Amino acid sequence: MSEIENLKTIKEKGIEPFMKSEDEKWVTAEGVFCVHDKKRYSS
Repeated sequence: MSEIENLKTIKEKGIEPFMKSEDEKWVTAEGVFCVHDKKRYSS
């Protein structure tokens, strides 16, 4: 999870595709994954 890489992706592809890929990566039917404490929280 690199801020620089995220910004490059946003610049190349736009914010909407970036946000969609982030949702698919971190939000699942089991809940939202927290990168800070490595736990999944149900919504």
